[in-house]
Amino acid sequence: MKSDRRKKRFLVIVEDDFELMGDGRGNVADLQYLPSAFLADVGEELGIKFSFMVDVAQQLTVDRYCDDNPGMQLQKELWDSCVRMLKQWGFDVQLHLHPQWYAATYEAGQLTLGDGWNIGRCPGAEQKEMIDRSVRYLGDLLGDIEPGYSPVAFKAGMWGLQPSAPLLDHLSAAGIRIVAGVRHGMSIPRMGVDYRRLEEPYLPYHPRMDDITKVAETKNQLAVVPLQAYNESVAGFLRMAWDNIGWRRESKRRVHGSGGQLSCMCAPRKARSRGPGQGKITWPYVSHLRMGFQSFEYLKSSFDTVIGRLRCLEAPRIPVLIESHTKHYHGRYDDIRKFLSYVVSAHEDEVEFGTMAEFANEIAEDPSLVRSGGAR
Repeated sequence: MKSDRRKKRFLVIVEDDFELMGDGRGNVADLQYLPSAFLADVGEELGIKFSFMVDVAQQLTVDRYCDDNPGMQLQKELWDSCVRMLKQWGFDVQLHLHPQWYAATYEAGQLTLGDGWNIGRCPGAEQKEMIDRSVRYLGDLLGDIEPGYSPVAFKAGMWGLQPSAPLLDHLSAAGIRIVAGVRHGMSIPRMGVDYRRLEEPYLPYHPRMDDITKVAETKNQLAVVPLQAYNESVAGFLRMAWDNIGWRRESKRRVHGSGGQLSCMCAPRKARSRGPGQGKITWPYVSHLRMGFQSFEYLKSSFDTVIGRLRCLEAPRIPVLIESHTKHYHGRYDDIRKFLSYVVSAHEDEVEFGTMAEFANEIAEDPSLVRSGGAR
């Protein structure tokens, strides 16, 4: 039965990648607990909810070795407590996975992460094990807060969802209904990620299970919700670059630490890969809506530009994902609060905030929200 509540045209979903740095730098208190508690406070203040996409691969690895490392044990307990706190406050908790954590090795009191950053490139049996164990972990952790809880949405680390088979089958079998992370124009060759030929760049669609860039001919359990691409102007790109320089200075001070058990769980920087990166910068530079180290002016401009473009689409209900990285919030707390307040007030006639779980329920009520039938 469909809800009678009149819904606004744009459903803004702030999905936060709740994680440490991709190469393992940082600690749970500084990069996860404190900034996520800030975001939750802002949500309470403004009356909006967020979806926290929690990297359970990180937690499974820490759990595996924490008995031999008191520092890891402390961080494991803080991670569990923080995720439970967010759920108890009424926020949405969903699944995020960085496979380089799952492949980590442990020696001399520290972790060294694996080289594989794209879960789509992991062996099928390893994909299934990682997904199934993560779903069980969250169910055990949160089941007493929400009986029967199981994640329904998934975000891949480093946007890695290719090859799509058998990954999408494993996600579907685990009860996942929404997949996020694709964005039209994205290409990271070293990662095996190529979304330049996305058949549906703006609206939710049922994917072909063997190729996430294609729209399935018939409906299936999964709905892909694309990240909304944003073409940077020259001024916007320079502003983002300046914001990034300031954040990197702060990052070096905060997350490098001494390499000890409490400052960082992973091996010293010189022993680690810095990760695959995102390839060479080409022009025009295309990004997507994201929230972290960016200034208020950048956040406002990018959001207004994307909403202005989406108004031209013939669709009564359009989910708009904002990719948040609370680990990048240091020094930008005022900008984040100001931006979210701006969206609530300036776009109140057409925008409402929601969560992944809420949109999954909307799809169940109205399957027409998700496109199928192949290419346009």
